[in-house]
Amino acid sequence: MRRQLLLLLALLLPLPAAAHPHVWIDATLAFRFEGKTLVALDIAWRFDELYSELVAQDFDSDGDGTLSQQELDALVGVSAANLADYSFFTHLRIGAETPAVQRVKEFYAEMGSDGIVTYRFSVPLPQPLDPRKTAFAVGLYDETYYVDVALAPADVTLDPATGCKTVARNDVIPPLYYGAYYPTYLVLQCGDAKS
Repeated sequence: MRRQLLLLLALLLPLPAAAHPHVWIDATLAFRFEGKTLVALDIAWRFDELYSELVAQDFDSDGDGTLSQQELDALVGVSAANLADYSFFTHLRIGAETPAVQRVKEFYAEMGSDGIVTYRFSVPLPQPLDPRKTAFAVGLYDETYYVDVALAPADVTLDPATGCKTVARNDVIPPLYYGAYYPTYLVLQCGDAKS
């Protein structure tokens, strides 16, 4: 277990003198509404091949070449504890507030037949909100830029029935990793909300 924790820390924590990033994630994001109220974000991370291979080697405790559900659950336990310190790479702006994401729901990991590890989890909002009355934006990024979280526009799901759309905006204050990277926020626009 100690070895597993050290591996995850080595892969998810910044090394000041090293080039960045070291881990790559392709993300998907879905806005979960109940009626016209935003209640949660559903997020998936598909990791790069090297990270997936290292995780498989370290968490395959029975050495059978695959990760059982028990081994995947062990991975999730270690990952969730570490990611809570980094807001699960999920940065919220609700009105004038920027609450940290300290807990997620439905967090699980899976390994595809291609050997790639994917995490899936849900981020419940601190309280449900009407995006027509309260401005909302979300950014998926690692503030240390040790992990690169890529979110393509095609990988954002928003039910058109909500009457909302997203607009991508770069946040230039403050830039990340010594000015080398500017995080992108998706601003949810639903009529009257100020953005």
